[in-house]
Amino acid sequence: MKAPALALAFVLLACAAPAHAYEGDGTLTAKGQDRFEIDLGPIDLNAAGRREYAFKDLPEREFTFGLRLTAPAGERLRHLPNATVRLRLLNESEDILFDTTEELPNWLRAESSREWFLYLRGMAQGESTALPARRTGSYRLLFETVRADSTLSKFSVRLIAVGGGVK
Repeated sequence: MKAPALALAFVLLACAAPAHAYEGDGTLTAKGQDRFEIDLGPIDLNAAGRREYAFKDLPEREFTFGLRLTAPAGERLRHLPNATVRLRLLNESEDILFDTTEELPNWLRAESSREWFLYLRGMAQGESTALPARRTGSYRLLFETVRADSTLSKFSVRLIAVGGGVK
């Protein structure tokens, strides 16, 4: 009886290991087999401002950075805020991996009735908010609200990245 329980514990620890190696701002969570989410926290689109995040020891997956907009209970998202935001990602060598400034209505979105994930996916270098992460890489992400929009102030906005699996 002890051997199967011990084997199960090792399997669970092995699956969770990438999330425990993560260092930096926010939290990395395993969201099922081969899928991860970094939650860097709430973002203010109501006022212009900037914030910088640092992190390293990511699982070797492609991570797509974006915004999660969530409606309060009983509400539905109807339109995107007209805010303009900038995302800039640098690696440990200060190489710019992406640097994009764009109005949120121009971002791509994956949506449900109460939640949207907004991201950019361009063909040219720097037009995407995707990162093919390296386990040994260190990264700095700058988020900036360039032009604010307070029309959706009751909605929750979080800066996240999803990696691996199906987005």
